[in-house]
Amino acid sequence: MKRFYKFWMIISAFILTIYVDSCSLISIFPKDNKSENTQEEPVIEETEENVDNQEENTTEPEIETGGGEPVLTTIWWRADDYELQEIDTVKKLGDVTIEAKSDKKVTIKEYAATIDTVTFSKIADLGGSGQVGSYRTLKFDVQGSAEITAYAYGDSSRFLLLKDTTTEYGRKETSSEPASYKFTYDKEESATLYLLSSASAIRIFAIKIVM
Repeated sequence: MKRFYKFWMIISAFILTIYVDSCSLISIFPKDNKSENTQEEPVIEETEENVDNQEENTTEPEIETGGGEPVLTTIWWRADDYELQEIDTVKKLGDVTIEAKSDKKVTIKEYAATIDTVTFSKIADLGGSGQVGSYRTLKFDVQGSAEITAYAYGDSSRFLLLKDTTTEYGRKETSSEPASYKFTYDKEESATLYLLSSASAIRIFAIKIVM
């Protein structure tokens, strides 16, 4: 019995020694569960190149605000675009309204010519002097300042006029040879303008309006 008791005491002491040693090892080397379950994020060293790239990626796009020359609108009216006819009342042909009366007619007729490299085959014959708002005029609208070119011919020493109901904006002495005549309307507000002859017949091939 004593021998068994002594043996048991030796075994117990040995087991106790192993347990104490195990606890000591655990306290010295604790288990890091966090390091097993998570990964450390890589540390990016901030270099000059990285900073430049960040600046490039965060730069806002530039917005173009336009600029340069304003866009102009060009309107062409040509007698060529209309059939041969005799007009004895107010009649709208495209962007132009022809004013006429039974005894003061405007006629679309054939007449071939080349002016400033542009070829024409018909004219609007005004037939004689005109009256704004009444007869023998070509009436059209402009939206602010404009340059008007009339392609025409007439008897020598006659005048082609550009007017509104109260103001004359220019008069050009015509030639018996087909030619172009430029007028300028220099106001900012819209207006209704008239081309007409001061005396005798003037024939108009076309009108170009730039505004």
